[in-house]
Amino acid sequence: MNYPFTLLIWGYVITIFDFRINGFNIVFDSIGWIMVAFAIAKLPNIRSFTFAKRAAVIVVFLSLPEIFPQAYYEHNNMSASVTFIFTVITGLSQLLIMFIGVNLLSGFAELLKGKSDVTERLEKFKKTYLIVQTVVSFGLLARFVIFDEWLFLLVALVIIAWLFHIYLIFLFNRVKHVFKEVGHISPEA
Repeated sequence: MNYPFTLLIWGYVITIFDFRINGFNIVFDSIGWIMVAFAIAKLPNIRSFTFAKRAAVIVVFLSLPEIFPQAYYEHNNMSASVTFIFTVITGLSQLLIMFIGVNLLSGFAELLKGKSDVTERLEKFKKTYLIVQTVVSFGLLARFVIFDEWLFLLVALVIIAWLFHIYLIFLFNRVKHVFKEVGHISPEA
C-alpha cells in the first residue's frame, strides 16, 4: 500500500511546484496529475476515490495547454483571447482539483474511521480546504473584473491555496504512515 501514497505525494509535489530551467517548465503539471490518477487507481475501490480518479483524468487534459509556451501566443497577438481561455481552464481546473482533494480526504477518513486519530484531522481539514479552494477558484475566474488595486488579493489567494496544498501533502504522508502502522485496510474493514 506504500506505492500509491508515494506516487500521490510526488504527483502533488509536481503540480504545486514549477521546475524550470531558463524559464522553461521541465516537468509539466499534467505529468503530476497522471501520477495522481494512477495512484488513486491503486487505492481501494470506494466511491470517493472513484470520483477523485475521474476528476484527475479530466485535470490531466485541462493542464495540457501549459505545455505550449504562452510567449508563442503573445507573439501572434492572441494574448487577450488566449488569456481568457487560460483563465477559464485554470478556474475549472481549480474546481476539479478541489474536488479531487475533498474526495481523497473523504476516502482516507472513511478507510481509517475508528482506526486512527488522523481521521478527525482529515475531516476538519476537508471543510476548511473546501471553503478556501472555492474562494480561490472563483477568485481566479474573477480575474477579469478585479481592479488593479485589488490584484494583491488574488495573489494572496493563490499563495493561500498553495500553502493548503502543501499541508494536504503532509496529511497524505501522515495517512501513509498510519496505513503502515495499521496494515492494509479494506473498505469493508
